[in-house]
Order: sequence, then C-alpha cells, then structure tokens
Amino acid sequence: MSGRRLKTRFPWQLYWSLGRHIVKNNLRGRKHYPLVMMLEPTHLCNLACVGCGKIREYEATIRDMAPMDRMLQAVRSIGSQLGRFLQRQQAADALHRSEARFRRLTELSSDWYWEQDSDFRFTRFVGCGVLGAGEVFGKTRWELPNIVLGEAEWAEHKSQLAAQWSFCDFEFAAVHPDGQLGYYCISGEPVYDEAGTFTGYCGTGLDITRRKRAEIALRESEARLRALAGLSSD
Repeated sequence: MSGRRLKTRFPWQLYWSLGRHIVKNNLRGRKHYPLVMMLEPTHLCNLACVGCGKIREYEATIRDMAPMDRMLQAVRSIGSQLGRFLQRQQAADALHRSEARFRRLTELSSDWYWEQDSDFRFTRFVGCGVLGAGEVFGKTRWELPNIVLGEAEWAEHKSQLAAQWSFCDFEFAAVHPDGQLGYYCISGEPVYDEAGTFTGYCGTGLDITRRKRAEIALRESEARLRALAGLSSD
C-alpha cells in the first residue's frame, strides 16, 4: 500500500466539504437542510464520466462544449431524479409517523395486536392476549384451544372472513387454567397488497373479563332479587 495513491471517483476535497456539511447539520439536530451541488456540464467529457474535478476552460477544448439543449436536458433529468427522491423520502417519513401514531393508539386502546395470512392463520401476535404468541402462530382462531363459542357464532364469523369484511367487537370466551372463563373482544380489517390482492387480516384484541364478570354478577343478583320478590308476594 505504501507509495500508492488512493483513487476516488471525485476529488477528496469534495468528499471533505460534503461530509463536513452533513455532519455539522446532523450534530445540530437538523433533519432538513440545503445541499447545493455545483455541476459543470459545459464540456462533453463531463457529461460522459464523473469528471476530474477540474474546470477546463483552456482554448483547446472550446470546440468540445456541449450544446445548450443537451445541457438543459441534463438539468431537467437531474431535477426530475431529485424530485422523485424527495417525494419518496417525504412518503417514507409520513408512513413512519403514521405507523408511530398507530402503535401509540393501539397500545392505548387494546391489549394486543394480531395479523393473519390469507388462510386466516396467525403470523404476528404482540401483547397479552388469550394465549401466548407461540401457541397461536400458524393456527386459525377456531383452532385455538379452550375457546368457548357456539357453532352459529363461529359460522357467522367465518362467513365475514370469507367475504373479506371488516368486523368489530367480536366477543368470545376462553377457559383459563384455573377453570374460570375469561372474556375477550377483537376487531379486524382485511389487508391488501399494492396490486389489490387479499393478503390476510390485522386487528386488535381487548380483555373484557372484568366487565363481563361484573355484568354476569349483576344479572344473577337481579335474578335472585326477582325470585325473592316472587316468594314474598306469595
């Protein structure tokens, strides 16, 4: 390596200037800042290669200057590429912000988040739900153990999925290891790819055990009161 010069596509001064400008703005916490690049498209050699970094103005190369229409075409091409890059970057930033807001809302309004493939088998499960993530992956909802739901309710839910409909507040029960019932509520919506092909479902789930048990206890208490009232009237 000794005695050999490092070859670069651009002059090292250009790398140093650009690097210093980018690092300075990053250290100041700036996400957006101007970046001006000076081009020299007046000579044909500079349109055909990356250039040598020198401004060639000596008389011998005057005849090699590119015509104005070609220079304008190069400027339009560069501007178009920069515009597409900025549009993609803005779209990516908006998507990241949207995903962050969605995650915060999901954490506030639900106990878990789930995803299924086009065969309605779980592919993702985040949070505390009916079962652990390892127990649900690769299974459909009706293949999960200890789920308590009538055949009519299952048939209606499956028909909604087959029709690729969104559903909200689908309630079911599950038997806990201690033998008691837990109650849960889920909502979901179909997912499609860029070509419009159905790829599965995603949704959220909520543990409503405390609320349902309170409702059941209230109904049982009201039933006992009505029974006592009937006995006293006799």
